[in-house]
Amino acid sequence: MEDLLEFYNELMDEHIPSGNDGLNLIERRILLEVLNSTEDTENCRKLIINVLQRMRNKIDKYICRITCNDWLRYSLISGKGEFGDIHSGNLAVLPVYRDLSKKGLVSTFTPNLKGPKIYNFTKAELQNSDYNPFIEENREPLWLDSAFPNLLCNGSSDINDGFFDEMSEKIIFPHNINNICAVIDAVIDNPDISVEELVSIIEGPDFPTGGVIYSKDLLEIYKTGTGKINIRGKYIIQGNHIFITEVPYLSSNISIIKKLQNEFISEIESIYDESCNRNPVQINIELKKETDINFFVKKLENSKAFNKTLLIENKVLVDLEPKIVNLREMIDLYLNNRYQILQGTLDEKNSTIKAQLNALKEKYGDPRRTQIII
Repeated sequence: MEDLLEFYNELMDEHIPSGNDGLNLIERRILLEVLNSTEDTENCRKLIINVLQRMRNKIDKYICRITCNDWLRYSLISGKGEFGDIHSGNLAVLPVYRDLSKKGLVSTFTPNLKGPKIYNFTKAELQNSDYNPFIEENREPLWLDSAFPNLLCNGSSDINDGFFDEMSEKIIFPHNINNICAVIDAVIDNPDISVEELVSIIEGPDFPTGGVIYSKDLLEIYKTGTGKINIRGKYIIQGNHIFITEVPYLSSNISIIKKLQNEFISEIESIYDESCNRNPVQINIELKKETDINFFVKKLENSKAFNKTLLIENKVLVDLEPKIVNLREMIDLYLNNRYQILQGTLDEKNSTIKAQLNALKEKYGDPRRTQIII
């Protein structure tokens, strides 16, 4: 019993995504509540009170994470209202007055009711000796069924007490869904394909906020599942104005502006955020007349505000055990999960058809033994 409680302690603390659906425990519970709702939209306040109140300090952040296009490459739930964005760098203070819609990728997820289940409780409850968490009402699906390759497309990142810039920087790469579909097809067509060939197809990570990767170890990261990369923003020059159009992943516009103001106070006339729905990232830097623009650009490219180092660690739950996997293993996890789901669905349909045939035989007899009399 103590060993089992220790395992659940680790699971609750780590928030490791599953290798099957790419969701961690809290994200899965949010999606389950939305899917199980009888209404088209689910109020966040009701969601938190109903099933997630025990994790209140984490829930707001996870709700914002799975609805925010600045964080996930493909947001899982369509949110009505403000849930935080890259412009402010902050989460919504408390998304209790906002609604979550069943529209979007959440509709592709379904509870795996016949698959393995896990007990639903928290670390605080485990420490309460009067509480018995191992009851049937606390059981929930160990993963959700979905054809969408969530882990490969959205990757994963840890959540601490902040949003951008104040979180753990260990991540799993997000990717473009077209490239992911191409590498999945390649593995199906050629099971012996090498990681080098897969990397040439996938081309590299695709971050929601753009940026340019400066790393010679990208292939090694895909082979081993660990490493680090340097990512830099992008800009365009128009006269004495420099427009930043892409920023490093998990960086906010407001934090970049503050850092640039402090670092280049003598060279910048003004700097302001012009980001909007049409241009999600656009920071306008107006230089002073006496500033050498070429010299400033070189300093900008080496600036800490414009560069970021991300640690890569592809740690996922495989058979309830934390494991670091490479690109090929992540694809195999997705394909094996899809095979099991489709095989289970096929077996269920065959069982239904056989039951119907047996019922017909009992009522009308075996058609192979029936003689046709003319």
